Amino acid sequence: MGMKRRTLLATAGATAAAAAAGCLSDAGGGEPTDTTPDEPTDRTTTHTGTTPGTTDASVSLDAYQRGVVVLDSPDSIGVREGDSAFLYLSVESDAENPPAYDDFEFDFDGKTYPPESPDDYQLWRERQTPAYENGSGWLLFSLPESGDADDARLSWPGGEWQAGESLKAMLAAGLPDLSVEYDFPETVVQGESPDLSITVENEGDVDARYVAGLNRSGPRVAYAPIEAISMRVPAGETKEWTLTDDYGMGGVRDERVDDGDPDMTYHLDGADVQKEWPVRVVSE
Repeated sequence: MGMKRRTLLATAGATAAAAAAGCLSDAGGGEPTDTTPDEPTDRTTTHTGTTPGTTDASVSLDAYQRGVVVLDSPDSIGVREGDSAFLYLSVESDAENPPAYDDFEFDFDGKTYPPESPDDYQLWRERQTPAYENGSGWLLFSLPESGDADDARLSWPGGEWQAGESLKAMLAAGLPDLSVEYDFPETVVQGESPDLSITVENEGDVDARYVAGLNRSGPRVAYAPIEAISMRVPAGETKEWTLTDDYGMGGVRDERVDDGDPDMTYHLDGADVQKEWPVRVVSE
């Protein structure tokens, strides 16, 4: 008997989710899994001259997205909202005394926004790439979804960075809705690894990013993160995320194979959606 599949259709927005207890040390995956080239560079270095305190820094757009993946319980990951959108900027400075994280601020739509404290979010991203410190790393800003972006800029003591045209377009337009198809198996043959896929279509006029946290309960863990999904989807295009989940497939006892009951369940906490896919292990 082949592997059955089902496809569900949803529209992505932004929300967070909590999950049950389990064993985090058994988790696989990481953040982000996107292999698509990131947002347009929008890179420049600016400063205010040669006055004392002037500090050069190279700034580039890292990501602009609806929600961030967080550790929302000791054993699960999900998506947390901001005001409406999150902006990641990468900063590099080789100054002798580079600015501190809290020295930066982002101007947008007539208001000034300080960077969000990573300590307040338990960001899954920090397990892979650290926040800005000692002149290198990323900054995180929570911003309104849309507004006047003509003067959007990052500033710090002695310098500033003007947002490039691609970022201005995204800030002004707001985050487009995404059409999402999920392809998760209903069954998997004993000893084999299930293939999972998520297909995201961006029908908007600006680039967008799909963000979600994928967890699994069973067959050998009560609950654990599998993957933090972060995938850029250019305007008018469709992108597919895939994963072969090869962890723990040998953990189902023989007496449970073909018994008709679910042996594991995938839990997706994403943008405006929470979904579950129970999976049965079968002999063939």
